[in-house]
Amino acid sequence: MAQNSLQIWDYSSGKLIKNVKYPDSGDGEYLYVAQFCENDTVIAGGSGTNSVKAINTNTDEVSHSAQSVLTLIFK
Repeated sequence: MAQNSLQIWDYSSGKLIKNVKYPDSGDGEYLYVAQFCENDTVIAGGSGTNSVKAINTNTDEVSHSAQSVLTLIFK
């Protein structure tokens, strides 16, 4: 099962800075995309959760979430 799939790394040193918690239902995270936004927020999503979430990287709190993303895109 995929875990710790959302991570922040220091590019110059090659060291892991933080594992950002990505809530899943127990089926694994399996993230395919992530994008940094304003206010220490990252938007990430994938097939393991079939969702996309906006997560504060300092607090690991989910501010926004959408389920069944593939259904939304391909309908």
